[in-house]
Amino acid sequence: METAILSATHLSIGYFLRGKEPFSLHENLTFDLNRGEVTSLLGSNGAGKSTLLRTLSATQPALSGELKLLGRSLLSYSEQERSRLIGLVLTDRIMTGGLVVRELVALGRQPHTGFFGRLTRRDSQIVDEAIAAVGMRHKANCYVAELSDGERQKAMIAKVLAQECPVILLDEPTAFLDVTSRIETMILLRRIASEQQKTVLLSTHDLEQALLLSDRVWLLSPQKFWNAVPEDFVFSGVLENTFCRDEISFDRQNGLFRPIFTYKTNAFVRTGDLYFSWVRNLLERNGIGLAGRPEKANLVVEVVSPFRIVVSSCDRKGSKEFSSFSALTRYLQHIRR
Repeated sequence: METAILSATHLSIGYFLRGKEPFSLHENLTFDLNRGEVTSLLGSNGAGKSTLLRTLSATQPALSGELKLLGRSLLSYSEQERSRLIGLVLTDRIMTGGLVVRELVALGRQPHTGFFGRLTRRDSQIVDEAIAAVGMRHKANCYVAELSDGERQKAMIAKVLAQECPVILLDEPTAFLDVTSRIETMILLRRIASEQQKTVLLSTHDLEQALLLSDRVWLLSPQKFWNAVPEDFVFSGVLENTFCRDEISFDRQNGLFRPIFTYKTNAFVRTGDLYFSWVRNLLERNGIGLAGRPEKANLVVEVVSPFRIVVSSCDRKGSKEFSSFSALTRYLQHIRR
């Protein structure tokens, strides 16, 4: 049976306003965070994701309810004790001055050595292991200011690993990263959770990676706090109800949000699974919807390969063959006029 590392019971989060009643963002939140799992926290801008992370790290007080860390009330720990148990990585860029990566990561040992403490041989070994765990050995002696955004994020994660804390909280760790760095960061966090049995909770707007790589997904919505494994989450209908608008739909098959187009005509697509989604994208953005059967379509598009695409009209009187999707696009734009 899973043992919760961090748990909440009837937790209410928000702000204490001077001279006014507390402003509540969410009430009666009950959940567990388990060892070895990655949990992704979703929600619209202003939904309270950062507030929840600050509350869980005890850097912001809860309005009411109970938080337990390793079976004890979170508030019963001293600040130093909490810093040994919870690592927090924020979106804000820190002022690292002239620090090199090794010096930045070594700051993660402060909860164990004290602010002016010297690193022992064991401390230095832990720092080296943290740097190696995030794949930054070759950058250990580089200045942080010289790093890319993705490398800087890895260095911050290494700093948290050097704290040797069982819980890692991250506020939008992939927010300013390119596509490759976003995926690398999520894979890294998953590997850390699995191999080092850390409890990882991160807020994110990257729905696709959250659904692919998370053990659980949380959603802060105005109606309800949702907590489920990604597959139950996708088929619950909550994504459509929370994020979809008149011109946006959720594609359950691919785990993506898609624009809703207005179609002037339709086409039946005959192709393999590899090309189908891309052909659909091309047709829809050119105002052509999909027909379920060829006899119901104005056009039949057959994709043998990206270099052989055949388009037939509904009357079957003629067909045209194209050697690229670019050529197909030009033809569709021409007939649409």
